[in-house]
Amino acid sequence: MVMNKDKGKRYSPALIERATALAEEIGPTRAAQMLGIQSGVVNKWVCRKRDGRYMSISDSAEKKELALANRELQKLRKENEDLKKANIVLRELASFFTKDHPNSNSEWSVNSFSSSRKRN
Repeated sequence: MVMNKDKGKRYSPALIERATALAEEIGPTRAAQMLGIQSGVVNKWVCRKRDGRYMSISDSAEKKELALANRELQKLRKENEDLKKANIVLRELASFFTKDHPNSNSEWSVNSFSSSRKRN
């Protein structure tokens, strides 16, 4: 374990791999107690390994690629959801403004600008 005053504790990849393997066998809380690490840290490592963010040296290239693809899929799904929400807001705004100004012959309508150009 290497201490870094700016960023707190840094753990070696070997310790992370050992802790996650032990946590899968006996649970993260007991594994953390045995290794002298906070249980929240071990829980975080287990979740990251499950998501594919921590890969061991023994993991195959296919498993690593699958984990990267899953992360990209999650990112795209979140982006898609955000875009759907933005689209709903834009539709509601467009609906609001068209209901607010039903007279297409108003002074500020698009048609009034094009007809005023034809007159001049």
